[in-house]
Amino acid sequence: MMSVAGHMAAGYGTSANPETDRMWAGLEAALERLAGVDAIFYLVFPVNGSAGAFETLLDRAVWRCTYPQTFRDDLPRGFLADDMSSQLVLLTRRPVLWHSDEATQAATPAQLKRLEINRRHGMAVGISIPVFNASGHVCGGFGLRHGAQDAAAFDEAWKRNRDGIMAELASFDQAYRGPFARHVFRLSPQELRVLAGAAAGMTASQAAHDLGLSQKTVEAYLRSARDKTLSVTTTEAVAKAVFFHLV
Repeated sequence: MMSVAGHMAAGYGTSANPETDRMWAGLEAALERLAGVDAIFYLVFPVNGSAGAFETLLDRAVWRCTYPQTFRDDLPRGFLADDMSSQLVLLTRRPVLWHSDEATQAATPAQLKRLEINRRHGMAVGISIPVFNASGHVCGGFGLRHGAQDAAAFDEAWKRNRDGIMAELASFDQAYRGPFARHVFRLSPQELRVLAGAAAGMTASQAAHDLGLSQKTVEAYLRSARDKTLSVTTTEAVAKAVFFHLV
């Protein structure tokens, strides 16, 4: 199944990074074996990245998805818009079954329309699972679609293999986050070096002296790093680099 990867508002098309593709394929195989999962959505964002409108979270995150193309095409506002299960994961900090009462009852008209789109595209049975940062805050999540769309069968598989599934997802996130962010952000070695200097508390002048560069060159690298990570400030770019294990 085609895989779409991206960050912020920019889609990067199908992944072409052998390292991350191998990890993704391994996760797909494990989840298919454990729970009959045939499509995955993975999203992770830095601390404070959830600020702002929920449906625009994709604009501030690194993500990858193998949901059906027809389903994605039917969601012009993005995967998260009016998605009750994803919102509940952020609020409750625990897994939420897409087909559970809590993810379908008390839905707004817009959420009911989204549920109908989900059903139409075979996206009604599955689960959303949070990802946590080192401080225990939600910093992303997984969406797992059950291939057979059989609620009873998926519920049984989740009950039987929950611990194994959670372990697979946690291990994947820790191994995948850094290499995938490197692929998405495409920061040069020079940009990473000046970000590492900034992370260590160096000023542009100090980093220039330490790296044997001119201050103007260091400032140019920092500006480029901010642009590539869509960061307003160098502090924000450094925070993203640290969060995604780039420096």
